[in-house]
Amino acid sequence: MLVKLRGQQGFTLIELMIVILVISIMAGLAMASFNSSPIKQLNKESKRLRALILLARDEAIFRSRPLALEFFPDHYHFLQYGEKKWEKLRDKQLVMHRLSGDL
Repeated sequence: MLVKLRGQQGFTLIELMIVILVISIMAGLAMASFNSSPIKQLNKESKRLRALILLARDEAIFRSRPLALEFFPDHYHFLQYGEKKWEKLRDKQLVMHRLSGDL
């Protein structure tokens, strides 16, 4: 049992540990928000696009059909040459990909 003497000032060890814990949690959340910077998102999206282009190349060889990639400001998608026209590719992996607003 702790008994405080009259006139004694300061913080207990428990109070200090709780304050340090709260500061640590807040710092962790702040670092997590910095990790989603536009540069990191751009790097992630460029790696994803590269992998999709390599996959599309393999699909074009496998199908013996030309494939194309069409870009728009907010998305991109792959096309295949069908009966005298380009059509959207309906492949599970090569469907339309939306870009986030930051990119």
